[in-house]
Amino acid sequence: MYHTRNSEWKEAIRARHRAARRYRRTNAPEDLINLKKFQNEATRLRRKAIMNYWKTKAEDLKNKPQDFYKTFMPFLSSKSKCRQVSDIKLNINGQASSNRVDISEAFGEYFATIAK
Repeated sequence: MYHTRNSEWKEAIRARHRAARRYRRTNAPEDLINLKKFQNEATRLRRKAIMNYWKTKAEDLKNKPQDFYKTFMPFLSSKSKCRQVSDIKLNINGQASSNRVDISEAFGEYFATIAK
């Protein structure tokens, strides 16, 4: 069943490409309508395939919960692209400060008086 949906999706992508080529060649309004129809169909089938993949993955994780970490870690990890900034600099009364105590006091004073 999973393979069938993927083959339907691939065929919809091919039909979308054919419709796009035809529209670029003719520039006719009916070809644009046809292109939009195939674009929507390909998108619908893509969403179904993704949903089906995660449903089967969730069922597999019910049987093998030890694979949970391996499955979701690529979505939760921040090793590769996110850098953590350790130095914070804030302009307090015209002077740049990187002292964390001064910065926290400035934030505390600002947010304590913001309602006034």
